[in-house]
Amino acid sequence: MWPAWPTTHILDQGPQGLASSRQVLEQAGIAHTGNGRSAVVTLDNVRFGLLAYDAVIGPVDRTAIAADIERLRDKADVVAVQYHWGAEYVRTPAPYPGHPTAPRDLARFTIDAGADLVIGNRPHWFQGVELYRGKLIAYAHGNFAFDQPWSDETHRGVVGLYTFYDDRLIEVRYVPIRIQDWGPPRLAEGAERAYILTDMRRASEALKLY
Repeated sequence: MWPAWPTTHILDQGPQGLASSRQVLEQAGIAHTGNGRSAVVTLDNVRFGLLAYDAVIGPVDRTAIAADIERLRDKADVVAVQYHWGAEYVRTPAPYPGHPTAPRDLARFTIDAGADLVIGNRPHWFQGVELYRGKLIAYAHGNFAFDQPWSDETHRGVVGLYTFYDDRLIEVRYVPIRIQDWGPPRLAEGAERAYILTDMRRASEALKLY
């Protein structure tokens, strides 16, 4: 994942907080996307086009998303799209209550529109992954650095490592993490590491059933 502005907490500190966050990222040379902004990052001669959208607060403009993807295709070898979407505290992707957008439907639309990788966030629990038309969809990585100390599940997450050769995804790995106290993550170990990987595998298998 990469820094993306379309989230339900982006204005928690008001416009000044948003401007400060942007300034910090730009001073550090870190690409960020959202609010009409795309980015192209080159790593080992592979050009990654990055986009991000909200699918919780307002309506989803699929026509605009498809046009954004098409514009990036000429500039990038790989187009990756990140969504802030879905119901919270569930292992299976589901629409946010009151919002008509189903994450699975939107993810598949995004692949059909030309994206190579779709990554979701917001549910606060890690969820499964699936392949659609040979492209990977990762529905949620869970929390990474967040202050939800009331349960084990909100303390758990994964870091996704995606390796591309030219425009092909050739390896995917998920590294389990555990949030300590009120925020800092560490690598999960022992039984907890095994639990996270096993439960993520089960969640992925369940996606094949419907």
